[in-house]
Amino acid sequence: MNRAFPWLVFLVFVLSAFIDIPKHQISFPFPPSCPGICLNLGPIQVNQEIKTHLGLDLQGGTQLLLQMKVDEIPAGQSVSDYNDRARRVIDRRINGLGVSEPVIQAVGDDKILLQLPGIDDIQQANDIATKQAKLEIKVPDKDNPGKYKSLVPPLTGENLKPTQVVFDSANQPVISFEFT
Repeated sequence: MNRAFPWLVFLVFVLSAFIDIPKHQISFPFPPSCPGICLNLGPIQVNQEIKTHLGLDLQGGTQLLLQMKVDEIPAGQSVSDYNDRARRVIDRRINGLGVSEPVIQAVGDDKILLQLPGIDDIQQANDIATKQAKLEIKVPDKDNPGKYKSLVPPLTGENLKPTQVVFDSANQPVISFEFT
């Protein structure tokens, strides 16, 4: 290869840059007048804002690792089924709060990882994720209108056998349940 070739390439580059330099001043507004994607093609204009969702590392928030009590799961029941059910319940609770892009994922069979961007109150996040719903059936109190009293012995969700959806005589779905 000839020794003059690199100098020739450099000379062509300098000449091209000199020819391409505009004769008038170019200024770029800062900050840009259109954040995001701006495209002007004659009468067609596209202005699309780029929205970024900051994750837990940039926005801040709470991360919880929930451990299931495997010894309390009834015999014959799958731990992974209970894990799936728990994740669905937590997902409904978290979505009710309007948290943007929560992470609710299984870690093994008996753990759930919960990441809540923007939630800084750890106690609130823990209460939402772990608070158990309790069912207690009460009857109206005849002596105090508008008040209710507990049955003796109390009738709670612990007395409830698994429920199922059945269809009545009009072919409408109803919940069928029994108490022990």
